[in-house]
Amino acid sequence: MKQDVFPGWDSITGINLSEKELEHDFRAVLSRAREMETSNEHIPVLFRRYRRLLVGFAAAFAISVIASIGILVNHSSKTSDPAIAENVEYSASKGEIKEVTLPDKSKVVLNSGSVLICPKEFGGTRSVYLMGEAVFDVVANDTHPFVVTTAEMQLRVHGTRFNVRAYFDDPDVQATLYHGAVEVWPMGRTDRSIELKPGNTLTYTKSSGAMVVSLNNAFESTSWEKGDICFRSETIQGVIRIIERHFNVNVYLTTAKYNDAVITASFIHGETLDALLNALMAVIPGMKYSIDGDKVYLK
Repeated sequence: MKQDVFPGWDSITGINLSEKELEHDFRAVLSRAREMETSNEHIPVLFRRYRRLLVGFAAAFAISVIASIGILVNHSSKTSDPAIAENVEYSASKGEIKEVTLPDKSKVVLNSGSVLICPKEFGGTRSVYLMGEAVFDVVANDTHPFVVTTAEMQLRVHGTRFNVRAYFDDPDVQATLYHGAVEVWPMGRTDRSIELKPGNTLTYTKSSGAMVVSLNNAFESTSWEKGDICFRSETIQGVIRIIERHFNVNVYLTTAKYNDAVITASFIHGETLDALLNALMAVIPGMKYSIDGDKVYLK
């Protein structure tokens, strides 16, 4: 696989909102983070550290987005303050895939556990905000650029189809271009940008800040649109996150002996949770599982 590392980025103008907007969004996001934390009160002590890390990622996402773009949660249409922009929030719950149409007729498919926020009506720049994963089919408009913002990066789009994966609990962010043109730059960087070519995937590693562009497999990158699951050299932790979102369950790994496991597999026939787990048992010798309601235990 051919890979190129890009150390720098071009400058771009940020988005400014009022102090009242920032405070409104900040309080709402922290409220959501607290809800996540309190919902874990019945999780065994062994696993609470992992769940607290997810809450921490949520708070970090909130602070990063608010500091960079000034918005994360939906402003209610009932607000009495005309200074606060009216936005619409679209969300896909765990176990759900949702298609939405934006004000400019662009199409977006949201993967499980994702949130997309956009203005009720677009202005000069068509700006949307994503937490999670989505495929975008953007209507071309040379006079009104389309910008997708996540906690870690922004993408300027020129009438195209592309996939963005930016879950707060994933160790990296990915953008995959199928056709058209996309310019990408990280939040807070002002030196250089990357223009992706069709067939490219940009991977941003959160821990190191490294950016890598590689050739992609379009089928695997968008398999989730049809309800399929593809693991490509995925860690056991990555597999767990995908299973949790796809099947709306909580998965608990009760041992560290599979931490070095790397899984490559495709599930394209609508496999049930049991069928998928049995397949994993076949490729990870010694692993066993049990299911108790919406809880899955791997041991």
